[in-house]
Formats: sequence, C-alpha cells, structure tokens
Amino acid sequence: MGKDKKIVIMNIQVKEPALGFRRLPAGFYTVVHHSGHEWRTENKRSSVSDDVIEWRGPIPLPSDRSATIRLEVYASFEFQPMLGTGEHLRTLTTTVDQLLDCSAKHIPFTLLPKNGDIVSPCSSILVTVEQRNGESSDSSASRVIGPLCSTTETLNELEDATNHGHSALSRYRKYGGKRDLERSVAEFEQALNNCPLDHPCRAAAQSNLAMAKLIFCQVEDMIASLEIPILLYRDALAARPVGHADRPSTLVQLAAVHLARFEKQRDDVDGARVEALLHEAMGLSSTDSDENRAMSLMLQLYAGHRSSPDHANDQSCWSGSNDTES
Repeated sequence: MGKDKKIVIMNIQVKEPALGFRRLPAGFYTVVHHSGHEWRTENKRSSVSDDVIEWRGPIPLPSDRSATIRLEVYASFEFQPMLGTGEHLRTLTTTVDQLLDCSAKHIPFTLLPKNGDIVSPCSSILVTVEQRNGESSDSSASRVIGPLCSTTETLNELEDATNHGHSALSRYRKYGGKRDLERSVAEFEQALNNCPLDHPCRAAAQSNLAMAKLIFCQVEDMIASLEIPILLYRDALAARPVGHADRPSTLVQLAAVHLARFEKQRDDVDGARVEALLHEAMGLSSTDSDENRAMSLMLQLYAGHRSSPDHANDQSCWSGSNDTES
C-alpha cells in the first residue's frame, strides 16, 4: 500500500525574497530540479506588507528518498513574456528524505548570507511535502519547462546573452567592478541585436539594455548619453500599452532616467515627465506593491531636488563630461 504513495511538494514559502536586493524586480519564482527535469512555479509579485511569497504545487518528487532535489529562487524583471531566467538569488540542495522530515516538523531551511554579505535575499525556505495516493495526477500548478522563448538557435542566443547580462550586472552591483558593468552592457546589446523586431520579448531586451546604459551613464558622468536609455525605454513602453503587466515598471524605469537627467540639468521638461510618468504608474499599481513604494520615494526625491537652491552647482559638475553632444 505504502509503495503506491506519490511524494509531492504542495507548498513553497520563501521569506524575505527582496532582502538586500539591489534592483526593483517584477516578481519572483522558483524552479525545482530532479531526475533530469525542471518544474517552474508561477512568477509572483511581492508586496511591501508581506515578507513571504508562497507558491502552491503539486510538484512530483522521486520515490527514492535519497534522491537529490535542487530548488532555486529567481527574481524576474518582466512578466509578459519573460526573457531568460532573470537573476538567480538562491539555491537549496537537499534530499527527498530531508524535505519530508522538515515538512513533518514544519521547519524551514535557513539560508545564511552569501559570500560575506550582511544580508542576502531569501533568508529561509519552507517546503511542505505530502504523500498522496498514486492515482492522483493533478499537476496544474506546475510544469516542466524548456527554453522560455524559443528553441531556435538565434533566440537561444538571445536568452543566453540576457542571462549573462543579468549575471554581470549582479556582480557589478555587488563588487563594483567596471568590467562587469561593461560586460553587462555588451551582453544586453548582443541580446537586443539578436531579437527580431516583431518578437514579443523585444521590449524586455530594450528595457534590460536601457537599465545597464543608465547605470553606465551615471558612473561615467555622460549626461548627453542618457538620451539612449530614454529612447530604449520609450520603445519598450510603446510595446506595453495600458493593461500590459509590465507597463507600470516600464513607466517607473523611464521616469528614473528623466529624474537622473533632472538632477543634473534641472530641466523643467524632464521634471514634468518624471511627475507624469510616476503618476500614471501609480494609477496602474496596487498601493502595497514594491513599485508603488519606489514611485513614492522617487517623487519625494524629485521634490527635494526641485526645492534645492544649488542646482547651478550640479550643472557645473556635469560640464566636465567628455560627452557633450545632445
């Protein structure tokens, strides 16, 4: 009788997925690996009021209790559709037997900060496992995944370049190495070059490159070159009309570039665009979302810069830039 039981993951809870995270993600998801297969959960938004994200199964597990299970947590930067895997945050490697034991005792797997970090995303993972009758075959909440865009060579190159770009940018944010930032820009440029004009992931490729270009312009004090990420984000926004899941985040990202330029030039046109973009985004976002919190902070920052009396000094600071063309 007992041999007919199937072992399945029924629930995964990740605590504090955004703890110490240096970017504004669209959402989070997990991938369970075993037996040469992958099961990916739903890409879910996080909220300011909830420090735990929960995914429901079932996800089947091997009957061999000594089998190795690998559970990975990722941050995504778009919803519809998703390009590449996003940023890898955490990996939990365990066995079926350990999962069953911790589940029975309701004990989470505690994850220590990575590589000397004070804090790292995902402080713990709680996995609920059940043994069910063999005839149960409900797997609607999970699926075996392959490439997220296409199986063609060109689009696999698109995904690979995107993943490499996210990895390089993550290293830059952690260690500050300029080569990683340059590598991120180069990889995202390659991804966009490999993305057909009519492909649904093109807006994601444009947004990724715009983000890396914005950081590069800020690091290098290249104010005139901020027009590049602005144009990239505008193109991405045009492909994400009202009702699109990624329109609010794109509005926030575009506003961030205009705010960066306003901080240096105090151009009222940039200021007006910051306000207009953020107010539209607020109208499309839930009040407890991380995006909404970011918008409120940006509006406060904008108001502070606008009331600052020393904008002339900021302008002179930028006048030494080597890139002076508009």
